[in-house]
Amino acid sequence: MALTKAQRKRIPKRDFVFPRERKYPIDTRKRGQYALSLSALHGKQLGGAEGRALIDKVYGAVLRKYPSLKNSDSNTMRAYLKRKQKGRRSPASLTRPSAPSRRSYARANPALEGVSGRRRSMTLNRLGSMTKAELREWLEFRGFAVYDDETKAELKDTARQDLLDEMGVSASDWRRRKNPSGARLVDEETGKAVRLPYKTKSHRGDPITVTGFTEPHKRGSTGRISTKGGREYFPGVAGLKIVGHRFDASPNPAKKRRKKVRSLFATPETWEDLQQHIDGTSSPANGMLVALAVINFEALQSGHPEMRSNLFPRPESEEQLEAIVSSAAQGRTKKEKGEIILVANLSRNYAQNYFQEIDAPRSNPRRRNPRRRKGRREVMVKKAFALRKELGSNMSPQTIMRNPERAIEIYEKRLARHTR
Repeated sequence: MALTKAQRKRIPKRDFVFPRERKYPIDTRKRGQYALSLSALHGKQLGGAEGRALIDKVYGAVLRKYPSLKNSDSNTMRAYLKRKQKGRRSPASLTRPSAPSRRSYARANPALEGVSGRRRSMTLNRLGSMTKAELREWLEFRGFAVYDDETKAELKDTARQDLLDEMGVSASDWRRRKNPSGARLVDEETGKAVRLPYKTKSHRGDPITVTGFTEPHKRGSTGRISTKGGREYFPGVAGLKIVGHRFDASPNPAKKRRKKVRSLFATPETWEDLQQHIDGTSSPANGMLVALAVINFEALQSGHPEMRSNLFPRPESEEQLEAIVSSAAQGRTKKEKGEIILVANLSRNYAQNYFQEIDAPRSNPRRRNPRRRKGRREVMVKKAFALRKELGSNMSPQTIMRNPERAIEIYEKRLARHTR
């Protein structure tokens, strides 16, 4: 029954249900019957108002040309004739009132009829929390053909569209209510808004087409973007971000840039902070060499020569240190020389703070030294076990180890009794 391209081209436009697209040819009675069967299948797959509109269009065109086909005993034909007798127009052609609030969408609980004639209630909130198996079962109840390779996002979109059609709400109204805060999708690097569908590449280099997004639902969330294949990703995967949502608290970009420049000259508090600066230079190897040479020199100046590393240069004076820095910057561009000098200054600040903390007096000089405390405990444990052996006590070793001071006190009282 399938037509070749040449055969389809020979059929006049008036013999198609959709002349512009040349779909559903009805030039013969047999092809008219095939158009009825095919439109019934396609209408069931589309579902909702869109599916019924397709069936009404095709069935009306075929029955006008071949009126005897209305005696067919199919369920789709009976439903079409019933709608026609009641004088209903297709819901897709009805003028819709202004869209209600999103909350009323979510709380609407229409009882939808399935292919078996039974009715079940459903809400948008319940659709959003359904598993893939539950979505598949619901769509099959509604009469949709569900395939194994369809993703959960595709099933959810189909079920949501079907429910919105039954409620008489267009998808555009729903999307407008779904994004009440005016959030938009922008490029991370340029900050410019992107127009959907947006073709780009993922962080792995795979081509993707972004078709929509869901704004963050809480602070700390980045939201999700949806692609043409029905998958969802974090916006950063495609080099994008969502701004303008209700949880967006991004500072002024100019202030952010000034803050970044100020933090560049701040003293690194840990070695990881200093290493971040080194890794950000054009030549991390030279930056690391200069940083460790400066730290070795500051260790000597602070009176900690034992902390100097033998694997890297160990300058003994300022002149030797300057020679190491200048040799590392030799043959470099102006920008790279500035980076090496910055790393040297940051390394000096880091090393001076580090050795000052080591040499600083304790805030509570009366506090016992942990090492001395450990040695004192060892002495007390030995003394407690010696008294236990001398007195022939049955005290368990675990009790002595738990509190050696208490064990010694008990043994000394026993010794005092024996001496009396």
